[in-house]
Amino acid sequence: MRHACPLIPLLVLLGVGEPPAFASSFIGTRGVKQQGSGPATEDVAFLETVLVDPLMPDLIRRGAAERLALAENGEADRALERAIRSGGPQRDAALDALDKTFGPVSPPRVDGGFDGAIGREEYAIKRRRTRPLGEELTRAIVEVAIAAGGPKPAPARAVATRVLARATPDASERIAAAALDPTMDLERRRGAVAALGEIRSRAAVRRLIELLDEERREDRELVNAAIAALERATGEAPKPSAAAWRAWWSDLGAADQVDEAQMRALAAAAADAEQALAEELRRGVRLESRLVDAYEQLFLRLTREERLSRGAELLSDEVDAVRSFAIGQLERMLRNGERADDRTRDAALVVLDDPLPALRARGARLLADLGVADIALRLAERLPNERDASVAAVYLSVLASAPEPRTFSALVGLLKDPVLNEAATRTVIALADAGKLPTEWQVSVLPPLRDVVAKRPNSAAVQLLAMAGEEEDLQRVLALLDAPDASVRRGAAEGIRRRGMRRAILDRANDPAIYGPLVAAIADEPKTLDTIRLLVNAVPPADMTVDWNAAVARVLRELPVSDLPAADRLLAQVSAIERRTRRDGLARLLASARSGATRETLEDGLPRWVDLLVADGRGYIAIDQLEALAPRAGEPLDAPLIDALFRAKALSGDFRGAATIAPEPSRWIELLAATVGSPLVARPLADEIALRFGKDMSGDQRSLLERLRKQLPTATSTSDDDGRSP
Repeated sequence: MRHACPLIPLLVLLGVGEPPAFASSFIGTRGVKQQGSGPATEDVAFLETVLVDPLMPDLIRRGAAERLALAENGEADRALERAIRSGGPQRDAALDALDKTFGPVSPPRVDGGFDGAIGREEYAIKRRRTRPLGEELTRAIVEVAIAAGGPKPAPARAVATRVLARATPDASERIAAAALDPTMDLERRRGAVAALGEIRSRAAVRRLIELLDEERREDRELVNAAIAALERATGEAPKPSAAAWRAWWSDLGAADQVDEAQMRALAAAAADAEQALAEELRRGVRLESRLVDAYEQLFLRLTREERLSRGAELLSDEVDAVRSFAIGQLERMLRNGERADDRTRDAALVVLDDPLPALRARGARLLADLGVADIALRLAERLPNERDASVAAVYLSVLASAPEPRTFSALVGLLKDPVLNEAATRTVIALADAGKLPTEWQVSVLPPLRDVVAKRPNSAAVQLLAMAGEEEDLQRVLALLDAPDASVRRGAAEGIRRRGMRRAILDRANDPAIYGPLVAAIADEPKTLDTIRLLVNAVPPADMTVDWNAAVARVLRELPVSDLPAADRLLAQVSAIERRTRRDGLARLLASARSGATRETLEDGLPRWVDLLVADGRGYIAIDQLEALAPRAGEPLDAPLIDALFRAKALSGDFRGAATIAPEPSRWIELLAATVGSPLVARPLADEIALRFGKDMSGDQRSLLERLRKQLPTATSTSDDDGRSP
C-alpha cells in the first residue's frame, strides 16, 4: 500500500481531502495537523519546497500555498513572499491562496463538464486568515499590483490588488505613492493607476483625481489610464476629458457626499464577484485548452482539402481559442507552401468581424497572405470604424506592404488622428514610393500635415511635408533638421533628400540620427569612385549596415564597368560590406565580357567575383554562368573568362574539370599562391596538387608547393562564414 499511493500523505498534509484508512500510518511522519489549521513551523520549509517545485501538480501546489497562507507565523509569510517575487506558477498560487484566505468562506465545489468527468474537486478555503500581512509580504504584493501596465487588468495584478484592498488598510496610499511618483518608470505608474481603479475606495478615487491636475503636466498615456481607472472605480458613465472628471469630483464636494461605507461594501461585492468570475474563467480556459487539443489531434488526420475546409469553418466558432486555433492552422499551411482555394479565401473574410481585436489583427495579415484580391479596399473601409488602435495599426501595415491607390482617401482621413497619424502617413509614403498616388495628391495631404507638424511633429509627417510641400513648408522642415527629437531630424533629412536638397544633409554628416538619409544622399550623387570613397568613409553603425549596403548597391548598379574592380578593393576594406553587395556589383562584368569591358578589367574583377561566390559555397553558379558565355558549344572562352572558369572549378572542388582546362601544375600552384590566405579553399587545393602532379612537378615547383603549405594558417579561418569578405 505504501508504494501504491505515494501522494496520499502529501495530499493530507496540504489539507486536500481526507486520507483513506490505510494511509493513517503515514500522517504522523511529518507532524501533520488537522485540516483547517495552519502548518507547524517545521512544516513550512516542506510546504515551500512543494510550492516552488516546477514538476508539482497544480492542485498540490495550490494546497501548499493555502496552508502557508493560513499559518500563524512569520516564516510562512516569508515563504509566500519569496514565491511571489520569483514569479511563475508559484507566484500565482501564492496570490490566489491569499485571495481566498482573506475572502469569504466558501463550500467546496465539484466541477461539471470535463472536470466532473475525471472526478476532480476544486479545493475551496474553509476558514479565513486572521493574521495581518507582514511588511515584506505586503511590499511584494504591491510590486505585482503595479508591475503590469495597460488598459486591461492583468490576472496577477487583479488578484494582488484584491488582496491588498482586503488585507491592508492603507492599500490605496501604498499604490498611489507609485502612481504619483514622477521619477518612476511610466509602465509601472500605469500599472499603479490601473490598480487604484480596481481598489474602488474614496482614497483611491481622490488619488486618481490628483493625477488629472493640470499643474502636474502628466504624460497623456498616464492621464488616459487614470480616466479609465476612474470609470472602473466609480462605475460612472465615461466622461470626455480630465476636466470633466475634475468637475465631477468638485460637484461631489471633494467626495464629502460619497458614502464611504457604501463604497467599501460595493467594492467588496465587486471584488467577490470578480473572484468568482476569475474562477469560472480559469475553468473555461482549461476546457478551451482541451477542446483545442482535440482539434489538433483531429487535424493531424485530415487531408489537405479537409484541413482547409474545417479550418475555414472554425473561423466562425463561438469559442475564442478555437478561432485562434483555426487562424493558426491556416497560417501554418501557408508557411508550409500550401495554397488556399477561392472558397477558403471567401470563408476567411469573417475574421475581419471577429470580436477579439487580436484575432482581427491576425486575420488581416492572414487574408493578405492568402492573397485575397480586394483585401486593401476591405481594410480601408473598416479603418474609420475600427475602435482598437492596435488593430488599425495592423491594417495600415498591411496597406503599406501592398500599396493600393484606391485607399488614398481613407488614409488622408487619418493624417490628423492623434494615435494613427504616423502610421497612416507612412502608408501614404509607401504609395508614393510605389508611384501610386493620385494626381495633385499634395492638395489633400498638405492641410493635415501642416497642422500635425506645427503642433506635434513626427518623423513620417515631417518627411511627407517635405515631399509634398511648398517653399514655406521646406523652410520649416529645414529648421527641423536641428530639432531635439532624433526621429524628427531623421524624417526631415529623408524628406529633404527626396526633394533633391542634399547639401543640407551632407553638411550635418556628424549627426548619427540622420545616417540613413545621409548615405542615401551620397548614393544620389554622380556614380563615380569618389562616391564610393564617400560611402567607405561613412562607416555605418551596427544598426545601419542594411541602409549602408543598400546605398552602396545603388552606386554599383550605375558605376562605370571599368571602375568596378577598384570599387571592390575599396569596399573589401569595410567590415560592414556584405558579400552579396560586392558579388552583385561585380556580376555586371559578365554582361560586359563580350562588349565594353577591357581584358584588364576582366582579369582584375572576375577572380574577385569567383572568390566571393566560392566563399558562399556557390562556386557552381560561377561555373554555370561562365560556361554559358561560350559563343557556341565546343568553342573556347576568351582568356580572362577561361582563367576565371579554371579558378571557379579548382576552388569549388571540381578538380577533374579544372584539369581539363589546366593540365600543367604551374597554373595550379599560381592559384594556390593567390589563395593561401584562405585555408578553407587553399588546403584542399594544396592536397590535390600533391596527389595529381607529385611526380610531374619540377624540383622548383615541389619546393614552392612545400613553402606554400607551410604558410597555410594552422587554425581554420572563420571569416568566410559571416556573410562578409575578409
